[in-house]
Amino acid sequence: MPTDPPRRAAVIGSPVAHSLSPVLHGAAFAALGLDGWTYERIECDADGLPALASSLGPEWTGLSVTMPGKHAALTFASVASARALAVGAANTLVRQPSGEWHADCTDVDGVVGALRTAGGYTPVPGARGVVLGAGGTACAALAGLAELGVRSVSVVVRDPARAESAIACAERLRLPIDIVPWSSADFGALAGNAAVVVNTAPAAAIEHLVSLLARAPVVLDVIYHPWPTTLATAVQDAAGKIATGLDMLLHQSFSQSEQFTGRPAPRVAMRDALRATTGGVLPLPLTETNLAATTIGDLTPYAVEILIEDYNPAWPAWYAAEEETIAAALGPAALRIEHTGSTSVPGLPAKPIIDILLLVPDPADEDAYVPVLEKVGYELRVREPDWYDHRMLRRRTETGAPYNVNLHVFAPTSGKTEIGRMLRFRDWLRQNPTDRDHYAAVKRDLATRSWKHVQNYADAKTTTIEQILTRAQSRLNP
Repeated sequence: MPTDPPRRAAVIGSPVAHSLSPVLHGAAFAALGLDGWTYERIECDADGLPALASSLGPEWTGLSVTMPGKHAALTFASVASARALAVGAANTLVRQPSGEWHADCTDVDGVVGALRTAGGYTPVPGARGVVLGAGGTACAALAGLAELGVRSVSVVVRDPARAESAIACAERLRLPIDIVPWSSADFGALAGNAAVVVNTAPAAAIEHLVSLLARAPVVLDVIYHPWPTTLATAVQDAAGKIATGLDMLLHQSFSQSEQFTGRPAPRVAMRDALRATTGGVLPLPLTETNLAATTIGDLTPYAVEILIEDYNPAWPAWYAAEEETIAAALGPAALRIEHTGSTSVPGLPAKPIIDILLLVPDPADEDAYVPVLEKVGYELRVREPDWYDHRMLRRRTETGAPYNVNLHVFAPTSGKTEIGRMLRFRDWLRQNPTDRDHYAAVKRDLATRSWKHVQNYADAKTTTIEQILTRAQSRLNP
């Protein structure tokens, strides 16, 4: 168990009651086993930030800074990262052993992460970008675009005289920009010639422009509530890629968590907590790097259409045979075995893979169950200690198995939350043909698309799953 003394952190700003940062960092502390660590909200304006930060005791490890205090945070800090200095603002203050405060701008990570994952953006030689607006978020966007290799940016503003911060930021980044007055901008041409567009302007300001902005192949709309925004709808209708401010929030929090705790961020746990709190409105995909880190063996792209079959009445018998094999192999170490996933729901079309939930005393004690399961044809494929201590083993027909199986291993305590979700989803679909048929239609639609990895397909189903779980929550016991 960790021996770290309890520490404190908080998000500060005004207003701050709406902040989702406590959800993210609370999930991180819990997943990392940092018992006693707390994260809170503190109402504080820019003028009050220096006095507040100076008054905090040695138990404080860091502060997340939201508006209007980001410029004040940079000025207050004793030392700052190069990117915070370039942006001219800091959203992260970290207590140093000396007692001084270090400033960073992880908002840049937010822009980069959102565009790479949700937006699917890959660097394009000589790429041009467009940023709408010239406020603080626009400066972080410029730094993010520069990191992604964008060579020049058009910044569209209502009042060019108020673009000084953006111009100064671009100069520090050595990023060529041109300032375009909003009143004379050719939005269609700007977006059509851009590799990426970042919108930091209010939704009402661009409502009549969304069809023009959707000409860009990748768009980051920092607005995400209410969802979907008119810009997001237009981009999706035009077959473009959309990233959102919620993706930004998630990805900026990873580096922030690592600076607060000194440990790798439990990305999946943080993502799942944010997704649950926001009702699953967005899939919030994670990076291929995260997939690679949790996958044992080569991360081979699926790169073909997902195969969805009509419900096969033989699936329950396949599961029953596999349950018998697992139970015989593990004996009392198998605390519980359940048929889960789509093949466990009569009448639901599915990939022909039997998903099985296995509970063991301690998934981290792989020597207690993996070698035995390997003897009956399983291989350990996924290890996720930061996501409910999950392990996944599999059997595949290409290696001699009679059918394909994914075996998900959890412990009754550490995996309680995800176990409950899996069983609640299964039980609800078994009882509710309306939601079962709706889920089937979504699966079939998504299966018509090509996916690099099966996990990308799974992420795309998240919004629908969360909506169904919300309905199930009020009707089924957890």
